[in-house]
Amino acid sequence: MVACWGKNFDLLQLGRQAIVCERSVDGGRSWPDAPQQISPPQDPVLPFGPFVIGVHVVASERDPNTFYAVWMDTLTGFLEGSGKYLMWFTKTTDGAQTWEPAHVVARVDPLPNVFPRQSFRNLSLPIMAAGKHGELYVAYSDYTAATFADPDIDGLQADVKLIRSLDDGSSWSSPVRVNQDATNADQFQPYLQVTRRGQVNVSYFDRRFDVPEPPIHPGNFFIDTFLSRSSNGGRTWHDTRVSHDAWDPSINPPVSPTGEFIGDYQGLVADDCFALPFVNDTHLANDPARDPDFDEDLPRSEFQEIVTWRVPNTRAFGGKKRKLSKHKCGSGHGYVKLGTEAGTHPAATARLSRKAIRTARRSGAAALARSAQVIDERLPAAQP
Repeated sequence: MVACWGKNFDLLQLGRQAIVCERSVDGGRSWPDAPQQISPPQDPVLPFGPFVIGVHVVASERDPNTFYAVWMDTLTGFLEGSGKYLMWFTKTTDGAQTWEPAHVVARVDPLPNVFPRQSFRNLSLPIMAAGKHGELYVAYSDYTAATFADPDIDGLQADVKLIRSLDDGSSWSSPVRVNQDATNADQFQPYLQVTRRGQVNVSYFDRRFDVPEPPIHPGNFFIDTFLSRSSNGGRTWHDTRVSHDAWDPSINPPVSPTGEFIGDYQGLVADDCFALPFVNDTHLANDPARDPDFDEDLPRSEFQEIVTWRVPNTRAFGGKKRKLSKHKCGSGHGYVKLGTEAGTHPAATARLSRKAIRTARRSGAAALARSAQVIDERLPAAQP
């Protein structure tokens, strides 16, 4: 087991940071070694820095002693004049006793600390996943020129990008765009998983459906959750809108010293039966009349709640098969039997209303996923 994190040292005086890792050989019961620095030392040494954030470490699907780590360097691009973040990568093949020298695998146009007209903080953090054939993928948010010049307040937009390696991290592809919309909307805070059959799943926040209506509403403010799937190694993608209603990030957010907070990243688990993105949102503060059947019997909330959706891995939602196998995706593997209302954990199950289903069928842009669940809420009342 390997844990990695960003370590601050001499932060007040010199602003120095490093990425460090430590290993456990007894399932996490003890961590006997001193943290080992895996980020390179600053060269040349300056009176401040290095600044490094967002390390993500994943285990190999083939070798129990191989682990991969990726992180962002927020200072070097500034010193070079490009303003880009440098994404660094390294790996260990001996259970984190030693690590290979790190190397840069991408240069990223970082998100602004705060989006225009917003108050929550942003970070461009890398999320990595490993496939069983040694392939590696990294997803992140990039902030580049907007698709259309008008209307856009700063001429820039956030897109989710992905790079991949087919040789255990030695070389990497050019980035591809994951979200397939042709709008100026922002997509950000991605999470990434690869299934056993090699399908790439990426979930993220998305504002493509908040269309500008000047001068009434500037658009690109309210947030949905999307899931994109690729069955050919990231070359092509299918987008699915999994949230049934957009939410307002300005409703009672937690406040950190760096600003309002909606999280720096979200979460996702996925296999060849289902994907489950889990995020925080405030849709339970929306007017219940917007879709009264969907959240029937769920308590309203004026705060961010943790929400997840179970998205079938079928053709309608970016998979290859027309329907799921009841043998493989039924009562086994920890899943509820298909076609039942029961849940796999004590969370509330909310059903799509007939109105929402009709809307999804009419939409050519994305399909609505079913079986939304709100974690840690009471179960709904029995349905007649």
